Amino acid sequence: DQLHFPPGFGFKDCIGDGNSGIIPLDKDTLTVIKIPSGEEHSEEINIERRIYERFVERGGHKAIPIYHGASEHGIRLGHVHHGNVRSYLDENAADEKTRMRCAVEVAEALDFTHECGVIHGDVQGFNVLVDWRLDAKLADFAGSSFDGSPLLIATYENYEYPGPKLSHKADIFSLGSTIYELMTDSPPYAGLSEKMILSRYSKGEFPDTESLGTVGSLITKCWRVEYEECKQVVHDLKGERFLFWSLELRATDTSKSREKCHSHTFLLR
Repeated sequence: DQLHFPPGFGFKDCIGDGNSGIIPLDKDTLTVIKIPSGEEHSEEINIERRIYERFVERGGHKAIPIYHGASEHGIRLGHVHHGNVRSYLDENAADEKTRMRCAVEVAEALDFTHECGVIHGDVQGFNVLVDWRLDAKLADFAGSSFDGSPLLIATYENYEYPGPKLSHKADIFSLGSTIYELMTDSPPYAGLSEKMILSRYSKGEFPDTESLGTVGSLITKCWRVEYEECKQVVHDLKGERFLFWSLELRATDTSKSREKCHSHTFLLR
């Protein structure tokens, strides 16, 4: 199918693509224009437009790309500098504090999404973007369910809920897999075949998360569908993040105290 780029744009400007659209960058405004990758995907981009308009009506969310409106060609969104988190973590190191912050941001964005009558349907690392501050943005709502409409997208098997896909629980299950990916640099059951992954999920068999501590327990609760709402995940993640930061601060203070003691001992000598 012929692609209909906005005037002045072409393949040379593209910085990404997906199942439903391609994304040229407007360097002058630091925005991107998402256009359908073919006529058969026009409805998906139209749904995404309506979803972003709903987000704007509800005040928007800091962990979702900024919506700059639509045109005959597609939708215009704020450019998120580092691209998707999967590719970013493949090429860059990130400390645990950054990973925890990103997990909270994605969960908050998904909770907002659900409150707006949207089921994402494809929560996974390629659809989480990272900006220049290393803050996360949940993206790609083409194919999402809007006010109960059918999902027009399916997620990868590593994130696929073994139950009704058109549900908050399916998104929360995928969120658990995405947090696992954020914390380990790898999707759950990476390397296994689609058939093997789906078989294990259907039997309630999930990767071991014990080494991840309490956030690992949270991930397993997402997989075992022990959360009814995403805001419960947000609550637990924020508690885990606070605990992590408190322990880190305590360790820093202890280290400083030791340095002071060492300094005073030296002076007494």
